[in-house]
Amino acid sequence: MSSVLIARANLIESTDEDAWKEAAAASIAHMPARLAFMTPAHHRIRNFAVRELPRNGGRPLAIADIAAATGTPEAATRAIVAELERQLFFVVREGEDHVSWAYPVTVDRTPHRLMFGTGESVFGA
Repeated sequence: MSSVLIARANLIESTDEDAWKEAAAASIAHMPARLAFMTPAHHRIRNFAVRELPRNGGRPLAIADIAAATGTPEAATRAIVAELERQLFFVVREGEDHVSWAYPVTVDRTPHRLMFGTGESVFGA
């Protein structure tokens, strides 16, 4: 029997490889349904946040700036960001006016520092 090591917080656990493969396959199979709520505007806003957080000097992105850069009205951008945050995977706001996390990156300090060949850096979410 083969096993896979999984890190959870400060622990490393062993699990059966076949069970892990089944869980991973099920997760992949459920992804289209999980993403079904996202319109092209959702993707545009989230992709912008992921791309620009590392370029923003360690500061969260202002929702007004996201709206201007993506050509999306600010009220619609706020609603989309709030919906992405409610989905518990895509973005996290800092207050009402800024985005600090856009999975898989964040400007908040985590144990996972990411450095890009372009010189930009950010933390891994």
